[in-house]
Amino acid sequence: MSEPEETRDKEVISPNIVSYQHNSKFVCVEYPGFVKNVDKMLATLGGEETVTKIHLDPSRRLELRYKPDNPYCHAACGNRYATTSLLLKVVKRRKKSNPSHVEYKSDIVGSVETTYRFQGLADYQYLPVQTNEDGRMVSLKPSLLVDNIQSSETVLGRNVPLFIPPPSFSRIDVPLDYYFRPDQHRDVTRPSNLIGVARARRPHNAVFMNFDDKYVPNKPLDAAVTAMKKMSDPLKENEITDLFQKRPIWSKNALKCNIDVPPEKLKILLPVVAYYCVTGPWRSLWVRFGYDPRKDPESICYQVLDFRLRQSATAAELPVKAKRSTFNYALPLSIHRPGPQVVQVKDFAYTKNMQNGSQISDDIRKVTDKNKLQYIFQEGSLPPYRQMFYQFEDIHNERLQDIIQSNVQTEQCDEKEGWCQQETLNKLRDLMSEMVKLTVKATSND
Repeated sequence: MSEPEETRDKEVISPNIVSYQHNSKFVCVEYPGFVKNVDKMLATLGGEETVTKIHLDPSRRLELRYKPDNPYCHAACGNRYATTSLLLKVVKRRKKSNPSHVEYKSDIVGSVETTYRFQGLADYQYLPVQTNEDGRMVSLKPSLLVDNIQSSETVLGRNVPLFIPPPSFSRIDVPLDYYFRPDQHRDVTRPSNLIGVARARRPHNAVFMNFDDKYVPNKPLDAAVTAMKKMSDPLKENEITDLFQKRPIWSKNALKCNIDVPPEKLKILLPVVAYYCVTGPWRSLWVRFGYDPRKDPESICYQVLDFRLRQSATAAELPVKAKRSTFNYALPLSIHRPGPQVVQVKDFAYTKNMQNGSQISDDIRKVTDKNKLQYIFQEGSLPPYRQMFYQFEDIHNERLQDIIQSNVQTEQCDEKEGWCQQETLNKLRDLMSEMVKLTVKATSND
């Protein structure tokens, strides 16, 4: 028989007025698991120091690795949310003389303004294991990781299976319904070997030309002319037309420095006066309508030189940033992609002796407009990026121009070298790299 209801022990809750007099702020982590050991729990989050660094960066997501000792373990990511919560401390007291009497005392410890919640899926896991002949799984971590100082011959000479997984397998960690439909933006004329095109070409009414096209465009599209007529300042068309009359081929960076037009208007004006080269020695340049640089040997001065700062042991110390960094591809460990880096053009004019014993001339030392270094190479100044595309005419140096003038032009224009010999391009890159090294060395000694 059940015990009468009136004889059961009843918990007596005494009233308690909760007051909030604290200014402490806390960060809440909704941990996806049962916490039995706080130290082990913090280790899966990277430690207290790592959690603090991630909290100070609003663009980072909190990473949770259930196997923190395994560097090949991919993380589950927690998103950051702004919350208006309170941290409440509740104390339950029971008197020994009267166990049925229970007293609760509550106190507000502080406010919780930030909460990390793990609402997505963990990335695919591909751990370093290998199956033996007897079917047993053996870990490759002891043979892959180097935990002490060893010679390079010892490390590289070990017989270790090739195990190079990607940093992440999935770009997203939230499940979604994907309906397999044909790509509406796919270009049927695109070569089958061209992969990884993320989006369709932006419709700016431009005329595009490949190097192997038979004829060059001689007039703009009607849509480009119509868009230009809608501009509030159509007189800018005359300025950009005059520039292409003086010089038939321009880069976009060069035009920005030679005409006072906002970028959004320049996108409208350019398709009216020039076509865009997609491939060839004038790739990524704008060419005046009707002009074919493939038939004019004099167009060698407008060719593009792909110049890159060479990788070396001291390359990381160069005060020149890359256009894109591998740290920008931390998906899905970041909430959003970092914004574009601000261009920092540095002009280092120095009077140290060069290899030939000469000094930098006063004309080169005086840079009137640092923005022109976006497309001009000159001795004594560092390029704004580690990779630059210079036109031959925009290389302002006598020694470099002598190399260009001494080039023996080919009979036919080549898609890769244009009217230039490969040996000439190599000489230009070697001398330009040497100039950059001397500039860095001179500034580090100052």
